Parts: sequence; C-alpha cells; structure tokens
Amino acid sequence: MVIVGDFNIHVDDTADTGASKLRELLSAYGVLQHVRSATHRHGHTLDLLITRDDQLVNVLPIDSPLLSDHSFVVAAVSCAPFASPACQMRNWREVDVDEMAADLLRSDLIVSPPDDLESMIDSYNTTIRALVDKHVPLRTKRSQERRSARWFDRECREPKRLTRKLERRYRRSSAHGRCPSRLASAI
Repeated sequence: MVIVGDFNIHVDDTADTGASKLRELLSAYGVLQHVRSATHRHGHTLDLLITRDDQLVNVLPIDSPLLSDHSFVVAAVSCAPFASPACQMRNWREVDVDEMAADLLRSDLIVSPPDDLESMIDSYNTTIRALVDKHVPLRTKRSQERRSARWFDRECREPKRLTRKLERRYRRSSAHGRCPSRLASAI
C-alpha cells in the first residue's frame, strides 16, 4: 500500500493540531509517513509518502521546487507481490432443499415460536443462520491469480476472440466439409 499526495498539513510542525491528528491516525492504522524534509517553497512538509510500517522505503534527496511551489518527491518503495486472497464461499448448488425444509419445520422457530416481535426476529435470524451453516457450509477457496503478458493487449485479444468464435461456429455446423469461405461469409 502506498499513499502519496499533497495533504496541505504541516506535518513538520509539532504544534499543528491537524498534524498531530494525522500522526495519531497513521499510528492507529500501522502506517508511516516517510518524507522528512520540506517539500513546499515556504518550508513545510506538505507532500507525503505513506506506506505500511513494514514496507522498505528509500526517499531520495528532495530538491527545491522548480516549476511549482511544491518539490518533486522521488522514492524507491519495496512492494511484495500480492498473495492470492482466500475467500469464503457457499456452494448453493449442493443444498438439499427438502432436507433443509424438514429441518426448518423441526426448528423452534416453527415448533414453539416466540411471543414477542423482538424474540421472533432473533429466533428467525438464529434459525436461518444455523440452517444455512448446516446445509451450505462455508468453504475457504484460494482464488487463482491470472497474469497476462504485457504484450497480450486488445490488438492481440480481438483476433483471438474472433478465431474462437469462428471455430465454435464451425464445430456446431452440421456440414464440417463446407467450404471455409462460405462459412466465413455467414458471419
């Protein structure tokens, strides 16, 4: 994670209340602000580079402003490759509706329903959650990261898509022996 930009908060001024609130916020989320020298023509640090506290950051020396009243901040940031996130899913195709309905009919929600509305809502939520967890349990699935080559752009993708479309049409046609030019003219 990297956050950069002109925050218009004088983070170098220890008496600035906005700067102290920002420091507290950054500390609460476990992130660090890495720019330590003035980035503005009037001598304050306004342009910030914020990363997680475990990321390696090397901020290069900051030159005086040239074209604007802000300096150009350059840094080398070590970013770990993204791990494939795991997600929890339910396979709703597996549910046996008859068995789930039978369990619902045997539940306290149906057999001995509560008298007041608030208890009824709590009973409903508890019963439904328990039935779903029993009949359609959560499963952890690691998602697959699909990387594509940089060169495989729209110019490559479109002809490949057209080729696959024509191949599918050819396979579905009843006469595979047809002349390919007649098939292509049918598009």
